[in-house]
Amino acid sequence: MSTAPHRGSLDGSDEDSLLRSTAGAIAERCRSGSSEAGDHLRCRAALADAGLLELRSRDEDGAPLATATQAGIVVEELARSTCGAGLAGTTIAAELLAATGAPDTGDAATVALRADLESWAEPGDAVVWDAAGAARALAVVDGSVVAYATGSEIAQADISRTLLATGSSRTLTAVEAATASRVITFAHLVLTADLLGTASGILDDAVAYAGTRVQFGKPIGTFQAVQHLCARAFVQVEAMRSSLVYASWLFDADHDRREAEEAALVAKAYASEVAVEVIEAAVQVFGGIAITWEFPAHLHLRRALLTARVLGGPAVLQRRVLSRSEG
Repeated sequence: MSTAPHRGSLDGSDEDSLLRSTAGAIAERCRSGSSEAGDHLRCRAALADAGLLELRSRDEDGAPLATATQAGIVVEELARSTCGAGLAGTTIAAELLAATGAPDTGDAATVALRADLESWAEPGDAVVWDAAGAARALAVVDGSVVAYATGSEIAQADISRTLLATGSSRTLTAVEAATASRVITFAHLVLTADLLGTASGILDDAVAYAGTRVQFGKPIGTFQAVQHLCARAFVQVEAMRSSLVYASWLFDADHDRREAEEAALVAKAYASEVAVEVIEAAVQVFGGIAITWEFPAHLHLRRALLTARVLGGPAVLQRRVLSRSEG
């Protein structure tokens, strides 16, 4: 599946476009705004049938089956429909297993985080994130890869994803600091793609709505205030996309790991802040209908608010970027 990354576009080849259309077709069932776990598990089964849960598995030569750019395409497309099939967590866990050489039991895995989602799980403070269909969760704890059993479901604000308690844990293998850092860089790319899809999906719907919703005898999209609102949000989405394209290209090229890490930090920090602003702009375009339970806007807002915190919120990541530049 892997192809040479393209610096200027996420969809750099026919294969990339096919990945996007396949993922979009799978996630289409979620566009109704359903948050039923059964719907997400059916999406997960379809992803498995299409081989999209193994994007970062390695071939016989040790190369990933898909580039980080391609993984981002699939993650973004599912996020556009707030699909909770657990792809983001599964993809990060697969990267952790492959990068560290930890034994893979074949059980579906996701990642374990602290309860505040800001970093890897810690002893006595662990939850299973993006857990749909997962039988275990992985984390880097005190220089080792640790596997947690999954427990009961935990209520959370992001009702498009499944959050579970953790059970027993066991250490799988030691991990070098450089390897752990590279996995975090990859995770930031995946999370940026998720935020991009979450924001762009609802903005596209809002722009389409503005062209059909009539007030005072005219579509609201003809009003300058609405045009400015949508235009600013569109620029923010494209800035998110550009930062993701560049950071993914650097990661795939693998010629300067420090630069790739910094670009991924910048991309995740920016997306964590701006995705929420874009969704709030879309809510304004939709008006009163956007604050109803039946309408999917709240699913996008909830998802962006929580995903923004995963492995570092905007303030935390901005400080890291500044500290690296000063160093």
